[in-house]
Amino acid sequence: LANADTEEVSHMLFGDGVGYSSLMATHPSMLERIQALEPQFDAKALAAVKTRYRETPPSGLAEDQALGFDTRREPPALPSKRAQNSVSPADVINQIAHPAGDDYRRAGSLVDAIPALLSTAAHSHDGALALVLAMLLDADEALRQRQMAAIIESMGAAIAGRADALAAAANEMHAALRLPLASMAMPALRRRPRVELHRFITCTDTLIHLDSKVGLFEYCLARLLQTQVVEALDPSQYSANGKRKLPAVADYLSDLFGVLAEHGHSSADQARQAFNAGMAHILPNSQSNYAPPRDWLAALDRALPALDDLQPMAKQLVVEGLVLTSGHDGRLNVAESELLRTICACLHCPLPPVLDR
Repeated sequence: LANADTEEVSHMLFGDGVGYSSLMATHPSMLERIQALEPQFDAKALAAVKTRYRETPPSGLAEDQALGFDTRREPPALPSKRAQNSVSPADVINQIAHPAGDDYRRAGSLVDAIPALLSTAAHSHDGALALVLAMLLDADEALRQRQMAAIIESMGAAIAGRADALAAAANEMHAALRLPLASMAMPALRRRPRVELHRFITCTDTLIHLDSKVGLFEYCLARLLQTQVVEALDPSQYSANGKRKLPAVADYLSDLFGVLAEHGHSSADQARQAFNAGMAHILPNSQSNYAPPRDWLAALDRALPALDDLQPMAKQLVVEGLVLTSGHDGRLNVAESELLRTICACLHCPLPPVLDR
């Protein structure tokens, strides 16, 4: 209702398109009826609510909290940023595409742990753009100034200023919350005009590459933007059901599992064991040896599109193997979690929230 004028509200509530609304023709206007119930009501309040809700949609949870109706417990404290969390590969595999009650609770805990300033921005019209850009701003002042100049040139001074204002909170946020927060912003981003979205994607790419190096989070965020925003512009061009079989993509699988194993284990021996466990699950007769590609970015760029063209059952086996590799030592770190979530999103096989086990 906040997006409508008083006459539009009246039509929505009482107009049915078949003539019954004429029965209400002699009734007072909507505003008069409201003022009859609340004499102090000011017509200007409707315009104010309309403007506020357009920028920041109303939150039922926030209203419950303000009225004291929200009785949920405080979310559990997140682990340290370097912590590795216990994980059961079998449990995760069983919950792929079949989230249980605990998965919804974990997802709720992650959302609750995100600072309100950032959560509000993720759901707002302009805030979502600024938030994602803020997450890419570097701590180095010289580089940051170059990034800000790039944002101003591509997106304008207003978005740049808001990104700058959100950067401190985004940088202080727990690493485990980065991709969940970015995912929260995706629906608002998809509602932006197509031309603006293309400029935005180009801008994020510029921010990521200004220092001539790409970090794991930056890569994962760029991939999620491609999968969840760009694909949404032309969904008919993308299909989650491919035709390729596993033996035809063995080299790509070797690279993918090598990257995941290397990022998830502190020693080469542990990584090799994890790699072998995952590959044995999907290709029992494979002769692939653990040899993580030096240019892991290029390797993933080659592997992910090829693997997205796999048959559905083959994709399921790949995801199972990935979980076995990342959880081979019974632990899951933030890097593994971000890689897992990104890879599975690119394969159109979303995972439940497993990091806080």
